[in-house]
Amino acid sequence: MMFAALLFTLINLRQPVNRMDTTYELVPLVEGIEAFIIILIFIDLIMETIHRNNDYDHTFTEKYVYNQKYFWKFIFYVLFLIDFIYFNLLFPATALRFARILRPLCLLFYSSELRRDFKSIIYSFNEIIQLLVFFLGMTLFWAFFATRLIGQLSEDGEIEYDEYASNYGNLGTSFIIFWGLISFDTYPDAVYPAL
Repeated sequence: MMFAALLFTLINLRQPVNRMDTTYELVPLVEGIEAFIIILIFIDLIMETIHRNNDYDHTFTEKYVYNQKYFWKFIFYVLFLIDFIYFNLLFPATALRFARILRPLCLLFYSSELRRDFKSIIYSFNEIIQLLVFFLGMTLFWAFFATRLIGQLSEDGEIEYDEYASNYGNLGTSFIIFWGLISFDTYPDAVYPAL
C-alpha cells in the first residue's frame, strides 16, 4: 500500500490541475492507474473496517470516530473518490482537481516513520516559530545597525556600487541585503563597496 500511495502522489506530475489546457488529452493509462489505486485504498479501508468491527473491547465511537488515523483515512478516501468522479464526469468542461494537494498526505497512512516525523514536526512547531522570530529579529537588528553605521554609500556618484545590493540607506533595503548575506547569496556585492 505504501507503493500505491507513492504512485498515487507521483501521478500528480502527469495530470493537469484543470482542463483549461486545450492540449491536454485524457491519458487512459494514468486514469486507469488512478482508478486502480482508489480501488486499492477502498479495499484497504473495507479490510480495516472489518477488522475494527470484530474488536469487541471498544465501542463504535472508539473504533471509528475517535481513531484519528481511520477517521482521516476515510475522509481522504471520500475526497479522492469525489475528485475522481467529478473530474471524469465533467470531461469536456473545466474541472478543478481539488484533491491533488491531499495526495502526498496519503503517504502518512501507510508509513509509520513518516507519521512519527510529521507528529514531531507538529510538536516542535512552537520552537520552530521561536527560532524563525529570533532569526528575523537578529537580521532586523543588524540591518538597523548597518543603516546607522554605513547608511547610503554615495549620493554624488563617487563610488561605483550596485544600488540594490549595497545600499544601506533605509531599513527595508538593509534588511533584504542582510537576508541575502546570511544565505551567502550576495556577499561580495554587498560587502565590498561598504569596505
